[in-house]
Amino acid sequence: MKNKQILCTICARGGSKGLPNKNLLKIGDKSLIGHTLSQAKAIDAIDCIIVSSDSNEILKEGEIYAADILLQRSAKLASDDAGKIDAIIDCLNHAESNLNKHFDYVIDLDVTSPLRNLIDIENCLEFTKDQGFKNLITVTNSKKKSIL
Repeated sequence: MKNKQILCTICARGGSKGLPNKNLLKIGDKSLIGHTLSQAKAIDAIDCIIVSSDSNEILKEGEIYAADILLQRSAKLASDDAGKIDAIIDCLNHAESNLNKHFDYVIDLDVTSPLRNLIDIENCLEFTKDQGFKNLITVTNSKKKSIL
């Protein structure tokens, strides 16, 4: 993706109700957010990594793993009703205005998917560019039986 500016957003709320502080839980020697940041840092095509959170502890992890920008998310964007797309747009607007640059692509890495492969991320970026897509969402088949 030469000559294209790529922003990586990592959106991690602190207020998980089902599993409190899930984004800080460790798998092996790293927190979930640590795994995600390590993956983002390993992708050469990414020009800037921004972590958005309402949690100071999560932002601290972002600093430890050398995120380029740490964004304190507003209470409105951290509520249970807030959509992730709004948080991603907030990240994009913040990065573009603070760095005075335009990003051609935004890749959002979910903190709760630490087992993804780097090659899959890189292939998705290339596929998106090659096909001229504006959006690409990856999914996988559920291992659970469907009730339908």
